[in-house]
Amino acid sequence: MLKGTVFFTINLLIVLILLSAIHLPFIAQKNHFNFYKKQSQNHAPVVKILSPKNNSVYRWNSQVSYEISVSDKEDGESKYQEINPKEVFLEIKYVNDTSKALDLIKKNDQKDPPGLAAIKTSNCMNCHAFKSKLIGPSFYEITRRYEQVANSVDTLTDHILNGSKGRWGNVQMPSNDKLNASEAKEVIEWIFKNTRDSTVNYLAGTEGSFRLNASANSLKNIILIASYTDHGIKDQPHQNMKGGDLIIIHGK
Repeated sequence: MLKGTVFFTINLLIVLILLSAIHLPFIAQKNHFNFYKKQSQNHAPVVKILSPKNNSVYRWNSQVSYEISVSDKEDGESKYQEINPKEVFLEIKYVNDTSKALDLIKKNDQKDPPGLAAIKTSNCMNCHAFKSKLIGPSFYEITRRYEQVANSVDTLTDHILNGSKGRWGNVQMPSNDKLNASEAKEVIEWIFKNTRDSTVNYLAGTEGSFRLNASANSLKNIILIASYTDHGIKDQPHQNMKGGDLIIIHGK
């Protein structure tokens, strides 16, 4: 009887040990998978307007300097030049009523419209600015010249894709291989729809300056919205995340 009990106990222990040997690696593998999955999740960038300070007051037509910081777990830190400054944007919006600022924050959290998104992720801003001349003409100048031109969207789409020469003096526009035909057309359509609004401007860069638009002095408040869309993770396409910050300054 005693021998039978001992034999049964020994066999039971052997079975339990074998089961553990099979189960424990599975648990370890599962935990490793969860750890890897957690490590592979993209994180939203943290964007902060360092200057000007919220509720600062400036005279109309004065120059306002700005500085923006970006910290992203995957892309890096702007202070270490790990973030491309041309991918950091500042929207300047003149308003009377600031009560809708919260709505603008929510809107900023959403993905950009296709045309603006393509501008931000391409190299357009290396040569162009929205309202001021850079190497090439501003988007505003382009819309003024081409607003009455038949098939202007198709013409300018072709200029983006294949380049142009002699349209703006001696400045030659190189072909753009960062955009396909559909994206180039969306860029032009967005430019025509948005850049002629005198109450809105966009700047690219983590630092720079802008002049308070004196012609907008009937709109006493200026909302500044900084944003950056990260590059996501290689094995998770189309999972880019956007971060932003918003402050309000005032003109007098």
